[in-house]
Amino acid sequence: MLLLFYRALFGAVVCIIFGFFAYLTKQLTLSGTIALFFVGILLTTFGSWISWCLMLLFFLSSGLIHLIKKRFFTAHQDLIAEKGHTRDAQQVLANSLPAVLSLLLYAYTSNELFLVGYVAGIAGATSDTWASEIGQLSPSTPRSILTFKQLPTGTSGGITGLGTLASVGASFLISISFWLLFSLSQMNGLISASYFLIPFFSGILASVFDSLLGASLQARYECVVCHQWTEQTVHHGQQTHLIKGLRWLDNDKVNFFSGLLTIVVAGMLWRMLQ
Repeated sequence: MLLLFYRALFGAVVCIIFGFFAYLTKQLTLSGTIALFFVGILLTTFGSWISWCLMLLFFLSSGLIHLIKKRFFTAHQDLIAEKGHTRDAQQVLANSLPAVLSLLLYAYTSNELFLVGYVAGIAGATSDTWASEIGQLSPSTPRSILTFKQLPTGTSGGITGLGTLASVGASFLISISFWLLFSLSQMNGLISASYFLIPFFSGILASVFDSLLGASLQARYECVVCHQWTEQTVHHGQQTHLIKGLRWLDNDKVNFFSGLLTIVVAGMLWRMLQ
């Protein structure tokens, strides 16, 4: 019990430092900083140093991409998304909660299916974030993942070649990092490649799931002033009209459900390969 207390205390200190920096650089709102604080405590209390590193890699890499875009690509502003790039509590939890739940199940059961599910969840969140952030810089027009019709940049369900490459790269980074770090912790050479391949492919699928849900079921509105598609319920100071999707299914919920689906797929692949 005392060990858990010290681990929680360590997590609190790290999250205060990291959260303060993220808040100052406008990567997190106050509510997002508080959410990160509690997520970090859960990770350090019930996870291993490897699980901390993966979550940190997700937030640091995503934050770095955001800062680079803000510094060198100021013209690329997303006027469609419901929220800006500064993450609030809902965004932090939507991206991290599925993976954290899988990690808690691993801590309780010691079943490595849930450990792989955690890695897949982080790979998926990183994959989707990179695809969204970097994909907006694509010189080509996004196309719907369902109909392949051209869409305005920033529209949920739109995909580009650059965004797809970013998605693959992000999933590779998380998965290979886990495979190497976990192999190092076992001290028996490299472990089975399934510890890399399952999170890698599951992470890529997370971005696909997100785009499919975004294109088919996510709420989409039209501004009554400029008639632009948007995810915002208020645009140009006026209430927007729902033109497609489910009103309750916003981008945060799409991210959450995509994360859950990713972990389920990873679990199924783990069962098949064991």
